[in-house]
Amino acid sequence: MKRPLLKHPANRAKQTAALLLDFNKVRILHDAASGPVSRLSLTQKLQSHGCSVSLATLERVLLRMVRNGWLASKKPALGTPTDYSLTAKGRVVLNAARNHLKTLAATLHDPRRQQIPRVKADTTG
Repeated sequence: MKRPLLKHPANRAKQTAALLLDFNKVRILHDAASGPVSRLSLTQKLQSHGCSVSLATLERVLLRMVRNGWLASKKPALGTPTDYSLTAKGRVVLNAARNHLKTLAATLHDPRRQQIPRVKADTTG
């Protein structure tokens, strides 16, 4: 008899990591809101919060966030690390995520709240 996918420890770990990666994107946007951040500083910050993310994974996430227009990348000088800054579009996404997370946290703390209002974020422009 086959074990369900979620019961297998490796699959649970992968699914948990995938879910936490989305939360880490919000954390990256939050950190970039206070000023330019580097890949190394983000890695250290995530690790200090108990998140284990490789530099390669973080690089892919950052590149995707730049392509989405949420972050802008700038290499200050030759031989220095790339800095990532929050864009106006990234600020809209961050504010929408903050509002949604507040509602989600309230729902998790008060099970009587069943509905989570939909937050519409304009990420097109």
